[in-house]
Amino acid sequence: MELLEKSVEALGGLDLLVNNAGVTRFENLLDMTPEVFDLLFNLDFKNYILMMQAAARYMVRHKVRGSLVNITSSRGERAYAGDFLYGGLKAGLNRAIQSIALDLAPYGIRVNNVAPGATRVREKEELETQGQPDFWDDLGRKIPLERCGTPQDMGEAVAFLASEKAAKYPCSYREPGWLLARTTDGTAVRP
Repeated sequence: MELLEKSVEALGGLDLLVNNAGVTRFENLLDMTPEVFDLLFNLDFKNYILMMQAAARYMVRHKVRGSLVNITSSRGERAYAGDFLYGGLKAGLNRAIQSIALDLAPYGIRVNNVAPGATRVREKEELETQGQPDFWDDLGRKIPLERCGTPQDMGEAVAFLASEKAAKYPCSYREPGWLLARTTDGTAVRP
């Protein structure tokens, strides 16, 4: 929470929190160590909750109608072998975010979730330099939009959700290839 306090001081306030920290490890239940469990739980779940709590407390105390945007993962929506811990934590976080959105709505604080699917995080040149194969294009062809997401895609989704244009969307999520938002009456729309 020290980082949040320093950011509030440096920026002169807080009206937006973007939670975007995470790490994954593919683990089989039989082989997982307590250290890996603690690492993933603390970074991929606990950190998100505590940062939202600190930001929300600030916003409520200062009567700020702000926005909390969390980057999770579509892996929280579907099971994969060796993904029980990361995927399970993201599923739990996705669900927690929905309740937190309901808890904070009376204060005018929107809580949103961007859950990207496959996202190209390394460019071809970087992979070649590291002697690693570039699988992103092949993977992208398996996705309905025929490409992987990019960090820019995620940034644009976050910018939209943090803007006044998204003020009527108190909680949203992204499925692979689509950004879906739910209005207060539960209907799905595409921004």
